[in-house]
Amino acid sequence: MLEAIILYCLKQIDRERTINSIYHLLLGKPSIQTIQDAHLYGLERFYALYKTLDKRSFAEQVKQLNENSYIEHVSHEHFVVTVKGKTMLEKFDLAKYYWNGMKFHQIDSAFFERLLLFIQVWTNAKNHNFRYIPIVENPKTLHWAKRLFHREPKNYDVRLKQLYEELVRIFDKLPPIYPEMFIRQITTAEKIGLTFEQLANALKKPVSDIRLLHMNYVHFMLEELSAYPKQYPLLSSFVQGLNDATNETTLTNSANITLSYIKRGFPLAEIAKRRKLKLNTIYDHIVEIALHDDNFPIEPFVSREKQDEIFKAAEKLKTRKLKLIKEAVGEDIDYFQIRLALTKRHRSNGEKR
Repeated sequence: MLEAIILYCLKQIDRERTINSIYHLLLGKPSIQTIQDAHLYGLERFYALYKTLDKRSFAEQVKQLNENSYIEHVSHEHFVVTVKGKTMLEKFDLAKYYWNGMKFHQIDSAFFERLLLFIQVWTNAKNHNFRYIPIVENPKTLHWAKRLFHREPKNYDVRLKQLYEELVRIFDKLPPIYPEMFIRQITTAEKIGLTFEQLANALKKPVSDIRLLHMNYVHFMLEELSAYPKQYPLLSSFVQGLNDATNETTLTNSANITLSYIKRGFPLAEIAKRRKLKLNTIYDHIVEIALHDDNFPIEPFVSREKQDEIFKAAEKLKTRKLKLIKEAVGEDIDYFQIRLALTKRHRSNGEKR
């Protein structure tokens, strides 16, 4: 499964980015380059999909793909998908999965921690057992559960029945492997949940597959709760407050400082000088601002005429590859302007690659 995702990402970036850019994407590196790559190459769903992926495991996957002739090494840190790799990718239907990393990467882990801890706390309380080790170590999640437990009426049976009914309703929409995974993962008063490694052994699947399948059903749950909160009142309450903590729509501190200079009318070169940063870093900030703010005007940096020229080149070539677009437009248009124009159009139109 991880191999198929790497293949798909390589096919999308098509030599425009290094293999490490895919590692950073899956890891969820919070850099403007990685976030913009996700948008430009239509890889938003894979952003931060595998937050615990270590570099050695990723390199091993790439090595296996290369040895099996699914990809070909063309230059330093650059690979392309072979005909054999494309055939393999066609057989592996990634479209059937519900991953949406860019949308849920800030809340998926916390939501699942809350769900696991609720089950552990309420099942133990039902059995009048208040001496046990919480399976979650995150202080924020523990504080959430403690507040909820003391605020809620002590009708444990009613709440557990409600949770059971909501979980059945949501898992009925998924293939059987997902409720099976979930049941094995939860810790109750009677049993200890399995780790990802133990679950992989039990289901005879690679750990990477288990982690990705886990993220798949968690993202499905979050999408369902977002679309139909009234059908899942208890589960929906587990998400409350988490959306406030997401920073997908929040600028980095450095970009915010650059924005304050822009609002005061400073030229970009002057901002770079005052902040003792490279001009390219300021360019990154502009792109970051445009990514997060639909109302941010980019005309001071790239005229409408140049935007139209960039869009026409992209449409004619049927690509968003910066290098190809650069070769097709006038010499007075630079890479920064192409990045900015494509970013703004993506935000305005909600386009997917």
